[in-house]
Amino acid sequence: MLRRKLPSLLSNSIRNALVYTKPTSHFPSQSLLKLNDPTDNKCATKQLTRKGDGIGSGKGKDWAPSEKNSKSDICLTIKIILLVNPLKNAKKNASVKILGFGVWAEHSISQLKFAVVRKVVMDVDRLELVKAQLQPFLRQGEEYVRRVEEFAREIPPIQIYIAVGAVFITTFLIYLIRLFKHTISNTIVLTGLSGAGKTVLFYQLRDGSSHQGTVTSMEPNEGLFVLNSETSKKGKVKAVHLVDVPGHSRLRPKLDEYVPRAAGLVFVVDAVEFLPNCRAVSEYLYDILTKSSVVKRKIPLLILCNKVDKVTAHTKEFIRKQLEKEIDKLRTSRKAVSDADISNEFTLGIPGEPFSFSQCVNKVTVAEASALTGEIQPLELFIRERVKP
Repeated sequence: MLRRKLPSLLSNSIRNALVYTKPTSHFPSQSLLKLNDPTDNKCATKQLTRKGDGIGSGKGKDWAPSEKNSKSDICLTIKIILLVNPLKNAKKNASVKILGFGVWAEHSISQLKFAVVRKVVMDVDRLELVKAQLQPFLRQGEEYVRRVEEFAREIPPIQIYIAVGAVFITTFLIYLIRLFKHTISNTIVLTGLSGAGKTVLFYQLRDGSSHQGTVTSMEPNEGLFVLNSETSKKGKVKAVHLVDVPGHSRLRPKLDEYVPRAAGLVFVVDAVEFLPNCRAVSEYLYDILTKSSVVKRKIPLLILCNKVDKVTAHTKEFIRKQLEKEIDKLRTSRKAVSDADISNEFTLGIPGEPFSFSQCVNKVTVAEASALTGEIQPLELFIRERVKP
């Protein structure tokens, strides 16, 4: 094998891989060559390449330093033979000086040829040594594979069927859990102060009717249904899990039961009685925006200005600006934080700047609606953005 590979190995020489000086008048029959041993990291010397047509052709030209290094001392040794032989004064028994394995030595051309063969043999021996060292690990791997195959043959078929069934059941349960989570993510929560019109909005979304007004709710209204405006649509329409949470201060903790699984929050504001309730509205809204469950999940929130059909109703732009100013004051005084389910890390806005809803972690939008007249298109659009049909 070595004899077959040796010619190809000897032919792979690398140019400009050694220090070479032209013959001098003092040593007409010798040339000085310096060989870097790649195995010796400490041996780093500049090499010389001649300015001109290349090494080994012509004479009497200067030699310039080069930083090129060879990656194989076999190729370096071959290069010595290729470069020394063309020299005019180089004889068959001419000697050259090389640096091999970190030490200086003198070799004749014939000795260099022998060194090439010996080096190739050494490399082959190293490969054989590595192969011999890996043999125990290969045998251990083969033994391990054989034992696994024997163990698989010894397993009764009934146990294999049980294992396959267990994998199938586990996969099916994971699918059901994900399906259940997807279902509860259809939850939209209506909240706000008492009298803002949340329950009327609930009935409009479900039945398309205001039920001629309602009284203050003491328990959450909850239902899973297709929006009334979409009942006439062809094809499959996704149902919405809608929850109307009472706005009384003693019943607000019920909001915490639904917020963690809500896909969206609708904060209903009475646009007619907004100014008298501005402080209370701002405090409740502040509490919601700083809840850990809202901040961590970045639940979108719609501020819905209801009862805009009334002449005395304020516009959504006016309500938005007043809420931002009031929340900015609350953010400074911290008066609304006492009963909020938050930690100090969940604060609103950017310190040192006036508060704006655009600074919130979750998306906050403002829209207008009239629950009594059924003009609730912005609310329906918000719901369908959160719960895809």
